[in-house]
Amino acid sequence: MKESPTTNMDFVFSFRHGCPLGRIVMVGESHGKQTPPIHALRTLKYYALVYLFKGRGLLRDASGNRRELGGGDAFLLRPGVPHHYGPLRHNCGGWNEYYIVFEGPVFDVWRKTHLLDKDCEFFRLAPDYLWLKRFQEVVDIRAVPSHQSSLSDISRLQLLLADILAHQSRLRVGDDEVEWRERAYALIAKNDGGRIDFRAIARILGVSYDTFRRRFARLAGQSPMQYHQTLLADRASTLLCGTRLTHAEIADRLGICDEFHFSRMFKKITGYSPRAFRTRFLTRMPP
Repeated sequence: MKESPTTNMDFVFSFRHGCPLGRIVMVGESHGKQTPPIHALRTLKYYALVYLFKGRGLLRDASGNRRELGGGDAFLLRPGVPHHYGPLRHNCGGWNEYYIVFEGPVFDVWRKTHLLDKDCEFFRLAPDYLWLKRFQEVVDIRAVPSHQSSLSDISRLQLLLADILAHQSRLRVGDDEVEWRERAYALIAKNDGGRIDFRAIARILGVSYDTFRRRFARLAGQSPMQYHQTLLADRASTLLCGTRLTHAEIADRLGICDEFHFSRMFKKITGYSPRAFRTRFLTRMPP
């Protein structure tokens, strides 16, 4: 295992060890990459699973198909598929991604059984730090490289893929429900403070509070409160990494009662304390 830092990546790790089921070839994480997409297509001889957890970008293939991507989108590329992806040319927020490159006969079985039978599979996971943490936990970058550690990595990757597919199946809904979900997202996002009146949002959407909670959870894959907290954590991460505000000042700006509750909420969503998150981002080191 070795680290290979690049200009736009917080870190890149490559791996040589594998097991009979397969091998993680490389993992990497990028924050704020702003290089616009290059016109030339590239082809990988491995599978690649990419999660865009913040920003906007574009993916295109050899047939000229173009798909715009946003925070929370993920895609899985099969080996040998010409493609290119990257941030939009006028995307000031950059492109924040986590990717896993892998190979192995066990994933060929997934293809043959039609679990992953498209050249490129798209998934909507929502810009959720819990999903980012799942991606980060696939590979234990501190483990001593061995066949056993590779087997553990491959097993965690298969579990992640299974959970992504299960989540995606829950989100296959009609256009009217997609519209309802997007409207609910927008109403929750309009709230700038830590407190939010979900009952008022339910009334705006013309449903009871209990119906709102159940319908939102079914369509979004998380409760309204969890979605609201991930938005707060996202705003907090921007303030932590882009300003010199103290944690108490950030808590006040987000409408959270005090620094203690802010720290507890942020760690619950991201897996890091505000101090650890700020240090990790500024030093651009792996977790």
